[in-house]
Amino acid sequence: NGIPDFPGLPPKVASLTGLGNLTSIGEHLSISFNDALTSLTGLGNLTSIGGGLYIYNNAALTSLVGLDSLTSIGGYLTIESNATLTSLTGLDNINHTTITGLRLLNLGVLSICDVQSICNYLAIPTNSSVISGNATGCATRAEVEAACTVPTAAGEVANEVIAISPNPTTGLLEITGTELEKGSFIVTNAIGSIVKQGIVQSRRIDISELANGVYFISLHSDQRILVKLVLKE
Repeated sequence: NGIPDFPGLPPKVASLTGLGNLTSIGEHLSISFNDALTSLTGLGNLTSIGGGLYIYNNAALTSLVGLDSLTSIGGYLTIESNATLTSLTGLDNINHTTITGLRLLNLGVLSICDVQSICNYLAIPTNSSVISGNATGCATRAEVEAACTVPTAAGEVANEVIAISPNPTTGLLEITGTELEKGSFIVTNAIGSIVKQGIVQSRRIDISELANGVYFISLHSDQRILVKLVLKE
């Protein structure tokens, strides 16, 4: 299930600053059930973990920054039930080929999951993942993939080349950037059903008639595709 049967650190550990000399761990690393731990500062020299990385049930943990030097693990990457965690920033440099499974669960305010390691891992369709119980942007695998702008068979456009705004929106979306301002578009809902499609007119797409919720806007032009998650409210 992605979580091994072993205890985490004692529940009152508030700081990891005494672990500065730690550079590698041969087995799993579990950081769990620590009510006082707010950050992972102190693990800045850790580069490798021989087993999985399990971070769960840390009620006060607000950031994973501190794991920036970590480049490889040897098992599951499980981030679960950390009630105040909003972003996966800090996991950016893990080589995705060293991750054997991904679990992002019950992270109620987690909304930023498009860090490089996660994007690279999810870009491989056969890689397993369980993603649910998180905030908009990280609620499903499809949402994370959209935020990552995962490459498609037709090609990829980098996030910085083009943008769709405002987001959230009440209905009228404007396309900015130098590419894909023309062409066709497809709008799908959170379960993947097409709810609107057509031709981009004057750099604008109007979804005002759609119900409030999460949608994925796919822009298609010259064999290139951009996918963006948009919140209609």
